[in-house]
Amino acid sequence: MALLTVLPALLLLLLLSGAVSAAGPAPEGRSVIAVSQSGIMHLDTSGELIAWRPEVFQWWQDWHVATNPRNGTVCWVHAHEDQNENAVLRCAPITSLNDTWDLPQPPEIRLNLMDALAYDWLNENWHFTVSRVSYVCSYLFDQCLKLAGAGGNVRFYAAYDIPNRLLFRIATEEFGPYKLQVLNLDGTGLRELPTSLTYPAGLAVDPVQKRVYILDSRGGSGIDVEIYQVNYDGENDRMIAARDERFAADYVRSIDVIDGDIFVMWDDQTTVSRVSASDGTAKDLVASAVRGQTLPALAKVEKLLALRIVSPETQPQQVQNSCEDAGCQHLCVPTALNGTAGATCFCPEGEDLVVLACYKRHPAYAVVASADSLQAVDLQTEQVTEILSGLSNVTDLAFFRAGDEEYLLFWLDASGISRGSWSPGAVVSSPSIVVPAAENKHILGMAIDWDHQNLVWMERDVTVKYGKSLAVKIAPFDGAYIKTVAEQYGDNQSNIIFSSYKLRTVLTHPSLEDAGGLAVLDSRIFWTERSTGRLWTADSRTDEQPRALPVQTGGGPLRVLHPRLQPASAKPVCDLQRNGCSHFCVTMLVDYRPTGKCVCPDGLALGEDMKTCE
Repeated sequence: MALLTVLPALLLLLLLSGAVSAAGPAPEGRSVIAVSQSGIMHLDTSGELIAWRPEVFQWWQDWHVATNPRNGTVCWVHAHEDQNENAVLRCAPITSLNDTWDLPQPPEIRLNLMDALAYDWLNENWHFTVSRVSYVCSYLFDQCLKLAGAGGNVRFYAAYDIPNRLLFRIATEEFGPYKLQVLNLDGTGLRELPTSLTYPAGLAVDPVQKRVYILDSRGGSGIDVEIYQVNYDGENDRMIAARDERFAADYVRSIDVIDGDIFVMWDDQTTVSRVSASDGTAKDLVASAVRGQTLPALAKVEKLLALRIVSPETQPQQVQNSCEDAGCQHLCVPTALNGTAGATCFCPEGEDLVVLACYKRHPAYAVVASADSLQAVDLQTEQVTEILSGLSNVTDLAFFRAGDEEYLLFWLDASGISRGSWSPGAVVSSPSIVVPAAENKHILGMAIDWDHQNLVWMERDVTVKYGKSLAVKIAPFDGAYIKTVAEQYGDNQSNIIFSSYKLRTVLTHPSLEDAGGLAVLDSRIFWTERSTGRLWTADSRTDEQPRALPVQTGGGPLRVLHPRLQPASAKPVCDLQRNGCSHFCVTMLVDYRPTGKCVCPDGLALGEDMKTCE
């Protein structure tokens, strides 16, 4: 039964992806896909028909198509009669346009309102804009991300240059002038190009010659239309060709270009012309009828909607796939920032990107100490709340995440090391002393060993002048028994650190000279300022200037609470039952392999079973 349920899904996957290559590559050289309200046609560059598929296209539909010459397929937006039903991408072999298949519909993205469509054949992703917002989706639309949006509420045009990793668009701000813009495929690096636009009606890019082509009516009437050419910097503006469309009224036009070879659908919606970018000469491929065809649907072509060039030059072999070695866990979008190939990793909605991995998004909190209290700062709302009072000279903080939103807080003050339970929105409950202070002992600092769920601290015996005065000790969270794990000579205060890094300066700021506490979450740094009680933050990976949160804190020790700051061990050596040890289980290297070993508290020794302390 399991095979019967899995097999249809497997066949669907083969049909949608690998099996498509059986269609074979598109014909060599260039050809054109043209779409009317009555069907989709494949023409050679002389206007002869290669293939025809009758299909009804809705007049209100923003029609778009993408070609994949490498595996010989073409996909187009197919809308339903009911405008409330989402459109789909329908695909077919380019040479015949038969044997169509529909790709799964992307959730929560209205393909009916598409502005532009392109296919990244290297990473097998769709790039498209819907209602002025650009998206990237995997081939089967099971992974989709929103990248960037544009302003304006009137005409909007977009065109993708996949080989050079760019998106060009014509947009407005409110009712302001039209602007030609360019940005990276990942939505970054937006810049405006210095080009004058009046009544734009179409946009295309030439990835071979790196030029932009614009259909515009600069005469001011909106009736006559010209083809203008600029380079990728918006410069060297020149008119290629013009057409008198004074009897047209629908303002539906389409343009595509490759290596200076322009194909344009004019506003009469019956004519497709081939125009030379070098001298502006034009030849009509389709003018009311497809050449030599007796089919009634092609004897008088009306209501053309759009066109797209089919050419292997749109998918050049030499394009570098910078995502191949990027190591992204989810979606990768190639970029060409400042002409240098790169890649940007993205995560699904509700997840954060940390280095190259995606993690479920959780709220973050900061716990800040004053001399006599603890405060919690919600780093999302930037609200501060006192969660514990009545303390005395707090000098250190630590935490252990005990549940989804349940933490054990540890603090060091004049009474010793104490702990209590805390959850967001509540105060600290059940506070108790774990390691009491002693007259002859001075606790210097503490940390949490979350793998073994032990409290670790360093203390100095103030009565020892020439012996081993410094000691590192461990205890379970309730402090029921203690083990001294290391002793050393020393008179100066030391700190506990469990990792070593090559030090480098990542941030300088005047408030750091008076810092009362420091914490890090991913690339973001937080610190308190003693004299003012301000809580500061900055991103160590960007040029972001440090800013003070609008909260007043105690200005003392600081800890940020977040699940990523307590990562789970991939292969814990000591399990939650301490491997059967009566007291401590610690991880040691035996023959260069991590091995769990039972150890005893001070004053006890292992029995014959090497697990029980006596």
